Amino acid sequence: MKIICLTQRPIQTLILMHLLGKKNFLFEGVVYYELNKNNPLGFRDEGSSSWKALQEQCKLLNIPFLKLSKVNSKKSLRELQKMKSDCAISLIVDTIIKKKIINKHQFLNTINFFLNKKN
Repeated sequence: MKIICLTQRPIQTLILMHLLGKKNFLFEGVVYYELNKNNPLGFRDEGSSSWKALQEQCKLLNIPFLKLSKVNSKKSLRELQKMKSDCAISLIVDTIIKKKIINKHQFLNTINFFLNKKN
């Protein structure tokens, strides 16, 4: 199964990559989105060093990494359409993902089936 990760939380994504790596599973791609500047929910940006660490880890593991500014932009939709994946994991915290993007990927609500899967 080919899975991409859409994220605004680079540190949590690094942890998830580590946990999945223990089961010999890698993402097919990681897309990092910046937090909205006017964030009414109070989420804090983890800073440029966190997304750069995620970018470097993706580079080491040969995982395609994209940094985009808006989750629901036309550019984002185009880039996601280029990715050949079966489903996606979302760590998007401050934006409701539009139906066009959701329809492109089957989103996973849990990763337990990976962590419990017998090799």
